[in-house]
Amino acid sequence: MPKTDTVLTTHTTPADTHVQALARRMVAPLCGLVTTMGITAQRRHGPRFLLASGDLTRAHRLLNVEMPGTHSVGACGTSLEDVVLRTLAEGVERYCTMAAARTRTVLHARHQDMRTLSPSALFTTPQYARPGFPFTPYDPDDRLGWTPMRSLTDGTDWWVPAQFTLAGYALNRAADEPLLGPAVSTGTAAHTDPGRALLGALQELVQLDAVMGHWYTDAPAFKILPDARTRALYDTIEARWGPHTPRPQFHLLANPDLPGFSVVCLLSGTEAPVLSTGLGADFTLARAMYKALMEAVTLTTLCRWKLIERANGNTPPPPGDQIYDIENNALHYALPQHAPIVWERFARSRPVAASDLAPDTTGSPRVLARRLVDAFTGTGKQLLYADLSTRDARQLGFTVARVWSPDTLSLCLPSAPPAAHPRFTAYGDLTYNHPHPYP
Repeated sequence: MPKTDTVLTTHTTPADTHVQALARRMVAPLCGLVTTMGITAQRRHGPRFLLASGDLTRAHRLLNVEMPGTHSVGACGTSLEDVVLRTLAEGVERYCTMAAARTRTVLHARHQDMRTLSPSALFTTPQYARPGFPFTPYDPDDRLGWTPMRSLTDGTDWWVPAQFTLAGYALNRAADEPLLGPAVSTGTAAHTDPGRALLGALQELVQLDAVMGHWYTDAPAFKILPDARTRALYDTIEARWGPHTPRPQFHLLANPDLPGFSVVCLLSGTEAPVLSTGLGADFTLARAMYKALMEAVTLTTLCRWKLIERANGNTPPPPGDQIYDIENNALHYALPQHAPIVWERFARSRPVAASDLAPDTTGSPRVLARRLVDAFTGTGKQLLYADLSTRDARQLGFTVARVWSPDTLSLCLPSAPPAAHPRFTAYGDLTYNHPHPYP
């Protein structure tokens, strides 16, 4: 994310007293959970939104590992209070996700020695045989790290692979623990309302299932055509878009059996990045579209800075079929020679007026979260929960919820889709061989 060189100043302090107080407690260069924060506005001829960004404290030091570079958090929006608060919340989420690998119980054992949810086959034999492929097949005799989670579908307690559920987990090299799959934070959310934290985590889990299922198969998408249902969103777009800036496209990705709206926003530009993508999930269509729009705008700025860093460092990009991190894929499609692959995938979307899509669902966060849990239960999927909140996060008033399901698709490394995962059968045969474009 783009950053200024200073912490929040009186010129950028939000008016909301709650947000001010939280920023004073969290933002500090020496001991803050977020060490610096800056506010920028998008350039004159691009989408005009506020962008907050900050550097996360180096939480990986808790794990006695070195991770190069800075770890940035940020948010995009229309008000200063909103972008600052969401940046601070993302900082809490990322911090707790890293710290959980140290604060939570992890036991190392074979799966038959414990009550575990064992990892199923994720990749095919040809995938494992590819040069440079980062993962190895699962052997029941392997000693894995296991961490406890509670089932939201039946209330039972299970031990699950720590490397799938704790993004900051480091393999036990002394026990020759194999790397079976990527550690991603899909299904994690932070909020001052525990119900909203749980709902956000669940919606992200459902969203990434639809996103991965759509990209690697021929599953249909729907291009959302604006009408009265989305008028407020498009009024915002018209007010903040330059006259010569291409307007965003929105596509709805259908989940086969889990409720809610999962939306992809595609932004095009006349210079690099020529394409950026954003994801949004909600039970209200316009709100899901707005979330996707904000993520796409944020990614546009992130890609611009990263492309400059790559050029200045003379760092060659990895080959397009060997992208094994969630950054180079976004930069890959930000370039004009690769962006047409994404446009081609979404050219097959069927146009549908927003008002012709399913109606919005209303209710309290807990009611909506219960609807999602019931959908997992009703379709025979296991769904597990853990509270990753550290003591200092709780003192700040935050809850960090983590949900995980072995029966849905998570964000995968772009060139390593879990081709053997049985969930793909709900979407169709794997037919798309290009790395996905999502951050």
